Amino acid sequence: MENHLFKMCIYSIKGKKTPYYTNNFCIDSKEGNIKGFTLYADGRYGTWIALWTTEKKFHADIVQNFRPETVLYKVENVFETPAKMTWTNFSTDCTKAGEFKYNKVK
Repeated sequence: MENHLFKMCIYSIKGKKTPYYTNNFCIDSKEGNIKGFTLYADGRYGTWIALWTTEKKFHADIVQNFRPETVLYKVENVFETPAKMTWTNFSTDCTKAGEFKYNKVK
């Protein structure tokens, strides 16, 4: 597998479409995972390392500057359908910290 780069733009829609954050990520063929850099509209940033664990589940460790030993929290994304996703945050001890439901808007 070769390295591939992707970009995803996320918007907040509360009456008006507003940029929220941009994810730039790539498949790291050497390590066999996905690495991402998130840049928020307010200037904050984050880095993450992830894997697809099933066809519909994506697990990510949110880390400091791509260092896997510095996990800040964990995320699980479950894609129920092409238009529905559940995002769950976990603390480093795997305690559920929050859950969000997303629906695709045309």
